[in-house]
Amino acid sequence: MSLNSSFYLAFLLLSVLVYWGAPKYLRSIILIAFGLIFVAMSSIEHLIVLLALSIIAFIALKIKRVWVIGIVILVCVLAFFKYASVIGSLIASSTGTPLDWSAVALPLGISYLTFELIGTLVDRPNPNWKEFFAFAWFFPTRSAGPIKRYEQFAEQLKNSSIKTEYFAYGFILILIGLAQKNIIADPLAHTTGLLSTPTELRGSFDAAWLLFLYSIRIYADFAGITNIAMGSALLFGIQVPKNFCYPYLRENIALFWRNWHMSLSNWVRDYIYIPLGGSRVGQFRLLMNLMITMFIIGIWHGSTLNFAVWGIYHGAGLCIHRLWPIRMPRVLGILITFIFVTIGWAFFVTASLGDSILILQTLFGLKS
Repeated sequence: MSLNSSFYLAFLLLSVLVYWGAPKYLRSIILIAFGLIFVAMSSIEHLIVLLALSIIAFIALKIKRVWVIGIVILVCVLAFFKYASVIGSLIASSTGTPLDWSAVALPLGISYLTFELIGTLVDRPNPNWKEFFAFAWFFPTRSAGPIKRYEQFAEQLKNSSIKTEYFAYGFILILIGLAQKNIIADPLAHTTGLLSTPTELRGSFDAAWLLFLYSIRIYADFAGITNIAMGSALLFGIQVPKNFCYPYLRENIALFWRNWHMSLSNWVRDYIYIPLGGSRVGQFRLLMNLMITMFIIGIWHGSTLNFAVWGIYHGAGLCIHRLWPIRMPRVLGILITFIFVTIGWAFFVTASLGDSILILQTLFGLKS
């Protein structure tokens, strides 16, 4: 169910009315019920998978010294669904047995749910089942984030009450998100779709113009969906993390990543980068930590090689910025950062690394 559809808005309205009309002790259960329905309308099979992951995480929280096993299971399940076709090909080539898992579909929002559950297992709170499953199945953030933290969510859920300012701001965010998605992102989707067939690009200007439009489109698309999710959450009295803060107006790549997909960046910082040593280590290890972190962000977004290269590309940009933090006029810094990010979308927009390279060859006049 797309968050910018009229069906979703009707579903949201119904759930909000039921939620606030119910006694407080039933509200967590109502959120769980609507979350289950939300995923079930996508796929019953996906519902079973996501429900199983949630139950595994809850059990791992409740049994001492089992939380690590829970994390391993969550990571393995996510890896299987994300890389099923790759895993199937490797098994087939090593055993000689025909095995095609390319049709295995990625369950709705499994990447977001897995990271939320892993973060909760690492933090190791002591939740009751209603609050935990309301957190895991909170449908406004289930399909596309933002990535929530359990303790922040649970505290708000316990103290939720009807707030006029939340309703007003929530409706405004939903309207802004609908405008970003329906007026900007979706109309640009057809034009930028030409990047998926790079053999049809006519020259450098064509490639540059389409990459520029894709930069606008992906921001409007993702920020739009995020604003709808944030606005929807506010209607339940819940503030979820902000995901974007004018990322294209940042003067270096480090600031870009502090303001782009912020809930993911903060999650990776807290649960991967800092445990690796963060910036409190020697320069070589610091650079390696940056590269590992961005590589993980890359493969989290997609299963093909081009996403891994996209992560490495941004990791290299962060390393260069760390090694040579050149001061320059703010406008020039913004322009250079935007160009760097825009070129990088060549690795994000395609279905294969070969197509990404073809876009870059066309962009720089190297196409034979």
